[in-house]
Amino acid sequence: MRNKSSCLSLVSSRLFIQVVNTAYPVSIYIHIPFCTKKCGYCDFYSISGGSSYYSSVLERIILQLKTFIAKNPVIDVYTVYIGGGTPSSLPLNLLESFLSALEDILPSNVEEFTMEVNPEDIHKPFLEMLFSHHINRISMGVQSLNESVLKVLERNTSRYKTLKALDCLASNWQENISFDLITSVPGQETADTLRDLQTLLKFSPGHISLYTLTFENGTPLTKKLEEGTIHKVSEEHEAAMFDGCTDYLEENGYYRYEISNFSTPGEQSLHNKVYWDLNPYFGAGPSAVSTIPFQNKALRIENPRDMKSFLHGNFELINSQSFLLEHLLMGFRLIKGIHVGRIESIFPIDIFSTFTRTIDNWSRNLKFNEGYLSLDRSGLMLLNKFLSDIADEIPEDLPENYSWPLRS
Repeated sequence: MRNKSSCLSLVSSRLFIQVVNTAYPVSIYIHIPFCTKKCGYCDFYSISGGSSYYSSVLERIILQLKTFIAKNPVIDVYTVYIGGGTPSSLPLNLLESFLSALEDILPSNVEEFTMEVNPEDIHKPFLEMLFSHHINRISMGVQSLNESVLKVLERNTSRYKTLKALDCLASNWQENISFDLITSVPGQETADTLRDLQTLLKFSPGHISLYTLTFENGTPLTKKLEEGTIHKVSEEHEAAMFDGCTDYLEENGYYRYEISNFSTPGEQSLHNKVYWDLNPYFGAGPSAVSTIPFQNKALRIENPRDMKSFLHGNFELINSQSFLLEHLLMGFRLIKGIHVGRIESIFPIDIFSTFTRTIDNWSRNLKFNEGYLSLDRSGLMLLNKFLSDIADEIPEDLPENYSWPLRS
């Protein structure tokens, strides 16, 4: 019987052995690390400006996917998501060649195929090309329609360019659309975001992601905060802004199904739900992460950021404490919460006896309905505090005999 170390060496030396079978659909994330200009708040791995790496990185991504799928020939691919970076910033001919190569290796029955785009890259030939390669969902980073807010965020676009992109989408794109917005930007008022939402909803998107600005270490925006040239909005203003936007979206038929995500019926992000439900996913490209089944455990693969060596990922079998924590961190983001029976089927625990203190202390904010344990709206505003409390109760002696994933 191989020990853990030898198993990981086997996986690493062969890049990927067969880890997925037909019982476990897998989703695929593809990281395109290029941007025309990096935004001031962004800490995702990306390279701004033109790059001589374009072709070589795209070829390596295709090689990585080919290798994974060759080792798993009966793989059932559920969703594909191309993110970054800004995939839409690639030269059109390179992007089309890349999508053609993907078509040659991916199954044809992918349920949801999403690509992230920026407004300044939208034009009719671009949209026609995406549709011809079976992309059926666009996620556009609007962030704001207010010029002052865009300036603070250091976005490489304008209100005019975004409105032009929206008109182009309305005329030339019949598939699913999601828009991203950012709230709690220094100087931003609730009325600014409500006006943005009012404009965006005229274009009938099926999905809206509404994010609160976070100041990530090492970003230009955080440096300005530390220098005192900008100031955070107050917690009260942040909560009021998000509540106001939530109310507006719900009044207009958008259901909040995750802490930052809203959709009309049937338009939830299938790919993102894979992450929140902790189902298997494979990541290709620099800095991409995978969580895939290996000997009934969860194998975590982290691709290096160095584009010349990202095929040589770091492999780790996730221990039971860490993996249980991930289930709680992801699950409680969802409005429906965690499925108690599912978690108890994966881990050798009883949720209510294991987390007695946290459940008692948060009883006013917790709901148990049809097998799901969730936070109410007030509790979600304090999600980080709740997660800190429940993390402290994870047993240090939690047995390692968890079994993942569950059969579909």
